[in-house]
Amino acid sequence: MSKTIPGVPESVTREQWLSFFTAAGITPELTKSLRFEPEGIYATVFEAGPEGRRIVTDSNGYAKHEIFIPINVETPSGV
Repeated sequence: MSKTIPGVPESVTREQWLSFFTAAGITPELTKSLRFEPEGIYATVFEAGPEGRRIVTDSNGYAKHEIFIPINVETPSGV
């Protein structure tokens, strides 16, 4: 187990975990990795065909894409 930090939960619920993917607009089944950075989320996702299955490349691996989802810094209303 990692170091305990005040205010950081020891775990998250499945619902909370799924909300990360919902907010990013990607599905857990097609996600290889997520990396949260101050400027946004980096995701490595598997490419899927029309039927939703992962696409296999010529080298017998799965086709992957690295995408970046920037943080939208909203200006508070009235400012």
